[in-house]
Amino acid sequence: MHNQVIGLLQRALPKYEIADNLDAQADLMDEVGVDSLDLLNVATAMEKEFGVAVADHEWRELRSVQSIVDIIAQRQLAKN
Repeated sequence: MHNQVIGLLQRALPKYEIADNLDAQADLMDEVGVDSLDLLNVATAMEKEFGVAVADHEWRELRSVQSIVDIIAQRQLAKN
């Protein structure tokens, strides 16, 4: 799932150089430089690519690869 999320970030945030080996705990805002609008774009991409709805109050929490993986996993488990 980590690699899938890296790919999602690379597609959703093309103006940033998201490394294939970005640490799962790296803070996207502090270490990569994304802003809150970028996080909203990530939430939209998650919905399109994984069918995972992200509530308005949750998209601000998408600050690391691991937090994105966790939300996707939680939502996919809830569907089953």
